[in-house]
Amino acid sequence: MHPGFFMPKFTNYIYCTMDTTNAVLETIKQNGKPMKAGEIATASGLEKKDVEKAIKTLVKEEKLHSPVRCFYDIKK
Repeated sequence: MHPGFFMPKFTNYIYCTMDTTNAVLETIKQNGKPMKAGEIATASGLEKKDVEKAIKTLVKEEKLHSPVRCFYDIKK
């Protein structure tokens, strides 16, 4: 097995592409108000699980925040 393909079972690795994170940011920006992950998925045409991963990444990068529980908006 190639060493680049090995991932230990205990690793909690989240893979999220820049295209997905950019799509999430653009969708929220176009909507102009806080949105739920499901709403973002529907509006952008992405899978909800991919949107949730992108949201988690964007919150860690401090590009998004949650003004109300389960809703996300662009940090200003």
